[in-house]
Amino acid sequence: MTTDRSLGQAPADRLSPFRYEVPEGREFPKKSMRLAKRGLLSVAVQVINAGGETNMHAHTGEDEAWLVIAGRARFHGAGDEPPVELGPREGIVVPAGVPYWFESASTEQLEIVRMAAGVPGVRDERVNYQPLSDWQRGHGLEGRGPQQGDAPGA
Repeated sequence: MTTDRSLGQAPADRLSPFRYEVPEGREFPKKSMRLAKRGLLSVAVQVINAGGETNMHAHTGEDEAWLVIAGRARFHGAGDEPPVELGPREGIVVPAGVPYWFESASTEQLEIVRMAAGVPGVRDERVNYQPLSDWQRGHGLEGRGPQQGDAPGA
């Protein structure tokens, strides 16, 4: 996975447009590009090919909204929750602390936007309920394992 976190905070006194270019090729499992960050809000886009699925995890201090731009995504929750499949212009909200994972649900390259808002007063940690895949290691996704008080049923 390639992650571009070079963008700083958006200014507080003016509009801040952003855009992204779709990386060429399909030799990578996933590329993530931060598009904007301001206060509690962050916006990123992920481009996902075969093998770029995530592991079951949760973010303790961020509410997330995901929006499919191209391709199809399949989101999985914890326990008996049925998977949710999304196509272009469809999205899903994942509240802070709720375990999930997602994968591409087609042979087409998946482009998906992640919008996250920090929960005031809550430290954000990534909680991994499953081991990271090989491509995830070394990209800041290590987080921690579940502890007492984390979401049940993961």
